[in-house]
Amino acid sequence: MDQDLSAVGMVVEEGRELSSQFVSCGVGHTRREGNGTAQRLAKHGLGLLQEIIWVEEYPPFIHDVVVNDVNPILS
Repeated sequence: MDQDLSAVGMVVEEGRELSSQFVSCGVGHTRREGNGTAQRLAKHGLGLLQEIIWVEEYPPFIHDVVVNDVNPILS
């Protein structure tokens, strides 16, 4: 296979290499509307001047989208 020179090519290649270490591995895609938590965190990150790491608890400003993202799974 030809080398992927796209902006995410190295990430895709690393994912392929890591997934080959498992007996079974699946990859899926979720549209932005289906993953509000990631969207909110990404948007927040655009305005940051330094790295922030949350451990064990998520930041309060994403509580509402976490609840919305999890509720469809629980029903």
